[in-house]
Amino acid sequence: MNNQLYNLIRNPIQNKKSKQKKNHNKFNKYKKKKFNDNNYNILINSLVKKCLLKKGSKEEKIFKKVNRIDFCLDNTPENICYFDNPDKLFNGQTITAPHLHAYAINTLRNHIKPGAKILDVGCGSGILCAIFSYLVDIEHNKNSLVIGIDIYDNLVNKSINNIKKNHSHLFNYNRLKIYKQNGWNGVSLKNNIIDKEIFDVIHIGAKADDIPEILWYQLKSGGRMFIPIEFNGKTNIYIIDKPIKYKNLGEMTIQKDLNVKYVPLQK
Repeated sequence: MNNQLYNLIRNPIQNKKSKQKKNHNKFNKYKKKKFNDNNYNILINSLVKKCLLKKGSKEEKIFKKVNRIDFCLDNTPENICYFDNPDKLFNGQTITAPHLHAYAINTLRNHIKPGAKILDVGCGSGILCAIFSYLVDIEHNKNSLVIGIDIYDNLVNKSINNIKKNHSHLFNYNRLKIYKQNGWNGVSLKNNIIDKEIFDVIHIGAKADDIPEILWYQLKSGGRMFIPIEFNGKTNIYIIDKPIKYKNLGEMTIQKDLNVKYVPLQK
């Protein structure tokens, strides 16, 4: 990470175009909520009540369509899978709590449109890749693209198999791709690093200590990045926008948001 980007993350007030939000502590109480009924709709309805999903919205319908039980480990009890908590995967990794998935979609929703190109770094269980695929309508829009990457072979295979349980048709259009790759190195296609701005949205599902520089290069002008960043022992969500026009690559708008817990983004 060059010093300019590094300093912007740690001192966002120095960036004249930056702004910083206060922590939304009201969300913290949701993650400890237990749902004793194994009905997935109860979990989704709770996210609606907390204003993380809008009732009757496309996002709510897609969350209901992509059932979390398909993305938990096979030996996870159904009622546990429907708690609003992280769940264990392989290699010490987790599937993120539902309220944070809903929160991510909320913060990115204006950029997730049919025809958009989305990257999910640390795709883990594959659940967000499926949700993103429906949101950008890869079935009907030839310009849409969703790429998921993970550093672990077994999680890449798990993501693919999880999606195929009830959403296998999403792979029929060659617009949903899941690869084994290291997010810190950016995304490569056919063994060639993508050397241009391509993604409208980059979602990073693990905490980093700075912005992966190559990923920042691969975010389109006008695009948005969702990334948990750890600094001084605390991890916060950062919503980072790349200006449509900029004089240097370090220009950005930064929103520092929720205090959260994520597993590290592996190198």
